[in-house]
Amino acid sequence: MEWRAFGKQNEIMKGFLVALTLADQREEEAVTSDVTKTGERRSSGSSGLPGITNFQEAGTWMTSEARQEALPLASNIFKDLEITYTNFNRRKMTVTANNNHPFIVMKRRDKLLVADTGFEKIILDSLSQTLNFTYEMVMPADGKWGGPVGNGTVVGMIGVVHRREAHFAICEITITGAREGVIDFTYPYYIESLTLVSRTPRERSKTLAAVAPFTSVVWLSIAISVVVTGFIIKAQDWLDTQHGTEKCQRLKTGDSVFGSYRSLMRQDNLIDLKSWSHKVTFLFWSIFSFLISVLYSGMLTAALVIPAFEKPINGLTDIPVAVKDGFTLVVTEDSSNEHIFKYATGGIYKDTWKLFNHVEKSKSFIKKADDSFGGILDNKLVLINGQLSSRYLAMERGIRRYYFARDSFAPQYYGMACFQGAPFTSTFNRLLSYMIEGGLITKWIDGEFQKVAGSNVFWEETGPKPFSISQLQAAFYILSIGMVTAAMAFIAETLLPRNLLSKK
Repeated sequence: MEWRAFGKQNEIMKGFLVALTLADQREEEAVTSDVTKTGERRSSGSSGLPGITNFQEAGTWMTSEARQEALPLASNIFKDLEITYTNFNRRKMTVTANNNHPFIVMKRRDKLLVADTGFEKIILDSLSQTLNFTYEMVMPADGKWGGPVGNGTVVGMIGVVHRREAHFAICEITITGAREGVIDFTYPYYIESLTLVSRTPRERSKTLAAVAPFTSVVWLSIAISVVVTGFIIKAQDWLDTQHGTEKCQRLKTGDSVFGSYRSLMRQDNLIDLKSWSHKVTFLFWSIFSFLISVLYSGMLTAALVIPAFEKPINGLTDIPVAVKDGFTLVVTEDSSNEHIFKYATGGIYKDTWKLFNHVEKSKSFIKKADDSFGGILDNKLVLINGQLSSRYLAMERGIRRYYFARDSFAPQYYGMACFQGAPFTSTFNRLLSYMIEGGLITKWIDGEFQKVAGSNVFWEETGPKPFSISQLQAAFYILSIGMVTAAMAFIAETLLPRNLLSKK
């Protein structure tokens, strides 16, 4: 005895056939009633036969009336989707994406939008060839990555897939809990973290290079030491005068102070050292002046030869200081990168969210990282973006011009976004696993970087370099200040006595 249908046991099968018989009788009555109204007879099945419902054989099992027991199925009743979707039979799939180096880049050919480059384009082509389907590309109208934004609205590429305007999306789409509530994700095919991208710290101005070797406290201490030493020399000379010794010189206070200054500048001493008190004082003052002079010369040379740069931005903890210095935080609008900070309930992410420009939102929230990457060099911008795309964009423009923070954060898992319940998701998962385990995706990524590697290499000279005018500008500034001061003193010496005489 053989039964062919969807049941698993003989008793269930008999009940199922009875239900089908009753259903056919009711349909026959409905069709008869319909015929009396329209004069026509329509079939409820696809075969064209009236009153007969067609079924497709799904499985077969055998049973024995003697043993009265069910035997195992000879074949599966329900079709395996992974087997069914191993061949799409040239079905055309609709894929949504944004232009995003080095993931996927699209161009228009004969008025059609097609995938042109990017390692995700290679993933698409591999799936297409293996599963025997074709695909067309569409871009979301708002150009966003998107996701649920409240009131049941889903924007961006996620919204296109959610509304089933596309079968799936692929374009550096981060797997998040909010997005998984409206679409299904495949296995992640790439994992990375976010980074901070800013311009390479610029070299500090050498305008004050002449005073850079010492701190302000040290300079003040040296100045006080010069004046105090001058007064000590004057006091020693005064004491010699009081004791009537012949060794006294009757020094003026200005001469004694200027004498200690000359010694500090390693100039000849004009004070005649006759007394032992003067000799001992100048002995230790000369040692002090020698040490100061040697240390100053060494530090000045280092300050001129070794460049000093601005403080780099190495993590989120450096952002508050950077914002005070005029930097602007930039992130892709309505992306998972923005949501990390926007929906944070506390901690450093919440504090960082407050530092975005919420008054002029167009300055902090952009559609794509490409939109602001060039502006990083000309403006004080700090871009929060994935490491892979950031390094690719930097290599296109000269990677040495950009600075990447040492600390990364917020790991990102990228997957393909399919509409909920998509029957081909498991098949995509299997093939993506093969690509990942075989190292193909890493190979394809390296291929994209090799296309731009070496195109923007900036060579720098090595070895000692001669001093430039920018390095020695402090010396010229001091000389200019001295000349102006001397000119003012000359004018004062020339004019003031005449004015006084004219008053008499």
